[in-house]
Parts: sequence; C-alpha cells; structure tokens
Amino acid sequence: MKQGVLILALVAVSAQATVYQYTNKQGKVSYSDTPQQGAKKIDVPPVMTYEPPKYTEQPVKKFREPPQAVYQTLNILSPAHESTVRMEQLPVTYVLEPSLNEGDTLVLYVDNIKQEGLVINGLDRGQHTIRLEIRGVAGEVLLASPEHIIYNQRSSAFSPSRTTP
Repeated sequence: MKQGVLILALVAVSAQATVYQYTNKQGKVSYSDTPQQGAKKIDVPPVMTYEPPKYTEQPVKKFREPPQAVYQTLNILSPAHESTVRMEQLPVTYVLEPSLNEGDTLVLYVDNIKQEGLVINGLDRGQHTIRLEIRGVAGEVLLASPEHIIYNQRSSAFSPSRTTP
C-alpha cells in the first residue's frame, strides 16, 4: 500500500519523469527520479485524466409566486378599548385574518411610538393610544387596526403606604 502511494506521489510530482526503484541503506524499497546504484527503471503508466462534459447554461425557470392573501381583519383583543390596566408589562393580543404573509411584519405603536415586540413595557400613568399595523417588505402600511384607548393606573410613589388594621 505504501509503495502504491509513494509511486502515485512521485508520478504526480514528476509528471511523466523517469522513476527508479532501489533498496536504500536501511533495507527499505525506495523510489527516486535520479538513478541510484542498483536501481531498476520502472515504467509508470500515463496519468489518468478526466474531461468533464461541456456545461451549457440552462435558462432559469421562473416559478410564479403564489398570490399573497389580502388582509381582511386586524383587531386588538386585549387590552380592551377604554379599559383600565394596572400592569408593568402589558401583552397585546390580536386577531388577524388571514395569517401574516412571509416578509410582512406586525408592528405595535403606543402613543404613535413604535414598540419592540407585542408587549408594552414601562407604561406611564394616564391615557394611552395603541394600534397595530401590518407593514409590507418595503415598509408600506398594508392594514392598521382601529386605535384603542387604554388607561394605566399605577400607585404613586409619593403616596403613603397603606397599612391594614
């Protein structure tokens, strides 16, 4: 096996050069491209080559993309319109028909400020307006929910703590 690998390596390096086989001082069979004392010339067959078939570029078949569904309904389910909430983190749930198309995004706005995700965090006391928008790949508004007004009621940091009798 080692002899075969060595022969292949010599053939690749020598590129059809003459190869000699001899026994070295350690008694091992060796190969060289220069004649050594007691070396015997080996006939190395020509290197096998492969000619791949010619590549011709095929026209790309264009598949017609399925038509994207037109949005019919986008409504906020919770928090309910004109409801009072008392939460630090307020998840927004909604109904959307049909489901969101690939590439489109759903964006939540609180008081016309875009939010990260669909959870309202750190809402100040008072009245707030929320809405959802579906935006297309180019950022255009495809559909918007009706605005909901919500009231956030939080205890004041300045009011004395209540104790129970």
